[in-house]
Amino acid sequence: MDSIFFSGQGRHSADLLSKIKEVIDKQELVISGMEGVVVGEGPGSFTGVRVAAATAKGLCHSLEVPLWAISSLRAGAVSIDVYLDSMHVGSEKRTKSSDRVLMTERYSSRCVLFDARENRVYAACYRPKSSGGIETIMAPHSTTIESILLACESPTIFVGDGAHRHFDRISAAGFQVVNQAIGMPTAEALCRAVMDSEQEFRVEDISAWEPKYLRVSSAERLRGESNS
Repeated sequence: MDSIFFSGQGRHSADLLSKIKEVIDKQELVISGMEGVVVGEGPGSFTGVRVAAATAKGLCHSLEVPLWAISSLRAGAVSIDVYLDSMHVGSEKRTKSSDRVLMTERYSSRCVLFDARENRVYAACYRPKSSGGIETIMAPHSTTIESILLACESPTIFVGDGAHRHFDRISAAGFQVVNQAIGMPTAEALCRAVMDSEQEFRVEDISAWEPKYLRVSSAERLRGESNS
């Protein structure tokens, strides 16, 4: 598997297709050979989620291939397993205290938090299944850090940029916060989530499918206030 990471700050629409082509060219493939598209359905940056969704739908329509849409929060939870499976027994990485904690807590519930500014977060919680993969124990939603801490029980590990923004509060509540980079909704995590439950996440009507923002944008809120 190959992937590429770029921030895309303010340049999502300009850079995304060129980065896709870059990965395809690196693997000496052709875009017409694509068998499907996997996309993070949000939450996240409104612009980033919109651009990703539009690009995914456009590719699926033009190539006539299926689309799978995965919650970006779920991908953040799956990325823990991707990270741990990439580690080698006895490697220098395994000696890090944060990795030892993560190995110990591998089968704990995982609460993924994305920063939604102020004291709000996008949140979801998952639990590893003995048969493999994860199950949802708290569906993706927009909430406050106070509410999510009241709803979670030990043992639960927290991951994501929202967890790091509220590190002090989460730690004071007795929970472990995992390295922020480990909870990124990476391409590999998205693909693994699909492999864990392919039929569950396949989009039946690509034209009608829309991403899940979980809350209205600032522009929509202002428009609503002006019309009230």
